Amino acid sequence: MAGEISTPSTAVKIELFTPTQLAFFKESLKLNGDIIHNLIKTGIDHHSDIALYEGVVYSMVSDKSINEFDTISDLALNEWTVSIKESQTIPAFCRFKAEILGTDISVKTDISYPIIANDYLLKFGTVGSSDGLFNNPYGIAVNKTNIFVVDQGNDRIQKFDLLGAYVSKFGSAGSGNGQFNSAYGIAINQTHIFVTDIVDNRIQKFTLAGAYVSQFGLGSGSGDGQFNGPYGICIKGEKVYVSEVVNNRVQVFDLDGNYLFKFGSSGSGDGQFFGPYGIMVTSNRIYTIEGTGARVQVFDLDGNYLFKFGSGGSGSGQFTNARDISVTDTNIYTIELTNNRIQKFDLAGEFIELFGSSGSGDGQFNSPNKLVIIDNKIYTTDLGNDRVQVFN
Repeated sequence: MAGEISTPSTAVKIELFTPTQLAFFKESLKLNGDIIHNLIKTGIDHHSDIALYEGVVYSMVSDKSINEFDTISDLALNEWTVSIKESQTIPAFCRFKAEILGTDISVKTDISYPIIANDYLLKFGTVGSSDGLFNNPYGIAVNKTNIFVVDQGNDRIQKFDLLGAYVSKFGSAGSGNGQFNSAYGIAINQTHIFVTDIVDNRIQKFTLAGAYVSQFGLGSGSGDGQFNGPYGICIKGEKVYVSEVVNNRVQVFDLDGNYLFKFGSSGSGDGQFFGPYGIMVTSNRIYTIEGTGARVQVFDLDGNYLFKFGSGGSGSGQFTNARDISVTDTNIYTIELTNNRIQKFDLAGEFIELFGSSGSGDGQFNSPNKLVIIDNKIYTTDLGNDRVQVFN
């Protein structure tokens, strides 16, 4: 790659604007921005007109170079879009030149900024009922050797290797043992697979080879141990956590399906739920994400409310039809059915970045539904495109 390449050991946050300038930038320019990892996929030196806003790097390209404009009105009259070109070469860091000229803005600086490493890696699957194909892939779980996908429309679980090669399947349509009637969520531990069924309102337990073991869920209802809309499921240690979209609560069971406790109720108050689709449990926290409530709530392991973040919308840090959540040692990741994107936050809920857009191209989404992170890779089900995509 030509040009100067900077490789600092840590991310460099550059503040290009004052608060007043940020307000002008946000209101005056119509931005369809992409984060920096998409921006520089050309693999050649970019000395582009860019700007850093809320941790996101934008490139502004039109029929005139931005430095030809020298008034606010000229800037405000133009609609800017991001120029993206594909290449196999994706360097780790790149040097950019930023120049914004205006009545209230005069910034000219060279910056070195790290590429966000959420690069597209691979995809597999398309629509169909043959082995390896999907009809509405919903839940996904991954261990060190395999990917398990809930193929809801085909009433089965499919198993793949980590490169997306088909391995095996189990399940069929129905309400008997080992059958599915709108399977949705899936979670695995070292020995077993747990699958939620949102119509039969039960959790089924299988071996990792797909042999039926048992089930729990005392019929449809709102009593302890009963389910109404069990969507999200997570296993942590000796406990199984299930989020219910209709009952607006989380129930906790042991690995044999014995009821332990519950928390939550219907509402928009702290600790209440309005459509909790996704759930994630770490060593000291329980995280839920609400499709209708458009927020993430965080609890301790006893279900006591700690804090929340997010609101309805399509802006950074907002949610529309959020469906799932995954948490690493340092970050929180969310996925949205309508906004067709994944967002990244720190553990305090502060927005960091987002990626994804609507479409069927590599790295694009059509109603993404679930995500799981393991070994620094993000695995997602892309519902409308009937595929699985994997990112760094």
